[in-house]
Amino acid sequence: MQNKIIEDKNILTKEEKKYIDQVMLNNNFPFYWNENQTFTDNYPYFSHCLKCRDTKEIRSNEYYFFEKIFNRFCKKHKITYTEILRGCINLTYPLDVKIGHIHKDHDFPYKQVIIYLTNSDKAYTYLFNSKDKVIKKIKAEKFKVVCFNDTKHAVSYPSYKDRRRVIAVFTFI
Repeated sequence: MQNKIIEDKNILTKEEKKYIDQVMLNNNFPFYWNENQTFTDNYPYFSHCLKCRDTKEIRSNEYYFFEKIFNRFCKKHKITYTEILRGCINLTYPLDVKIGHIHKDHDFPYKQVIIYLTNSDKAYTYLFNSKDKVIKKIKAEKFKVVCFNDTKHAVSYPSYKDRRRVIAVFTFI
């Protein structure tokens, strides 16, 4: 599968941006502690599950908010899909490690959409080739939406100045 990378900074509406700022990035939005970002890395983070990877259960009403954004992005870029496999909001914070574990989210062909909810000068999404060489470095820019195929990827962590990197992630086929 050829890796076409799409980046778009003009998907979210003014109202959606306001909702993210006032509700999701507010102190009252629930994020939950996770011991590992991948199955083997031991790098903790916080998450809010939108749709479960294993059960396919929609776990949060916020799923529908992000599904609208996801569908608008797919329509604009002529991306078709048959199923959203999982959805999650991830919050990472400064760690004493440069980059997270290189991984894929599934062990079969899929695509991934990331919606960046915060800016960060130091937090990137790194995409890798089969030999774990960086092929693309995507900066965390607030409200940018990015799509790529089932590429190995990893996160670099935000600076203490930025405090956090928050993204919404969808994987789909």
